[in-house]
Amino acid sequence: MTQEDINKRIQELEIELEQVLQNTPLINKTANGRINTHSIIRGQYKRRINNLKKFGAEHGKLNQSTIDKRLATMQEKYGAHTNIDKVKQTKLEKYGHMFGDKDQIRQTKIERYGNAMGDINKLIATKLQKYGHIY
Repeated sequence: MTQEDINKRIQELEIELEQVLQNTPLINKTANGRINTHSIIRGQYKRRINNLKKFGAEHGKLNQSTIDKRLATMQEKYGAHTNIDKVKQTKLEKYGHMFGDKDQIRQTKIERYGNAMGDINKLIATKLQKYGHIY
């Protein structure tokens, strides 16, 4: 994001904050009133704005340098973008097998999506929308 984009997003967040505060009733969470619904909402938006100013993303996990570092560390440590051995062991302990009833899974996907892989376009679109990448 360019600095202009960041400033524009900060202004949008500030406007959104005011709208949310207007539509949210003020409810005290503590007896002395220091913590209330508005202070919690302000804190959430302040955190997002400060992350934009410092890191260029609303959340640390959306920062591209953080994503690259995380993926590089996992590649170095596990040889892949996840600890595959740990995933396998957990599934074996929980379910007694790695993948579940493959025939039932395949049949359900074929019935729902017309192929054995599921709705790939929806999967990719959802990941891009939520996380900004498909990993």
